[in-house]
Amino acid sequence: MKLNLDCIPCFLRQALQAVRFISDDEERHQKVLREVAKKLLESHWDSTPPQLAHEVHKIVKSVTNEKDPYKKVKKESNDLVLKIYLHSKSKLKKAVTPLEQRLDLQ
Repeated sequence: MKLNLDCIPCFLRQALQAVRFISDDEERHQKVLREVAKKLLESHWDSTPPQLAHEVHKIVKSVTNEKDPYKKVKKESNDLVLKIYLHSKSKLKKAVTPLEQRLDLQ
C-alpha cells in the first residue's frame, strides 16, 4: 500500500478528531496538530499509510497522556449495540415463527 497525497490532510483530520475526543482545550489541539504536521514534514512519504498513522496516534497519545483517545466513543458505541441486541433478543424470544421473527424486528 502506497501513501497517497490525500493521506496527508487525512492524518491531520484524524489527529484533530482524536484529540477532540479527549479534550476541549484548543491549545492542546494546536499542539497535537503542530507536532503531527512536523512529523509528516520530516517523514519519508514512501512509508505506508498505516506506518504514518501509527506515528500520528503516538503523538496524540504522547501530547495528551491518554492511552486510548477513542475509549469514550467506543464505550458509547458498545453500549448502543448492546441495547439494540437486548431489544432484538427480547423480540426474538416472543416470536412464534421464523417469518414472524423477521417481520417483528423492524
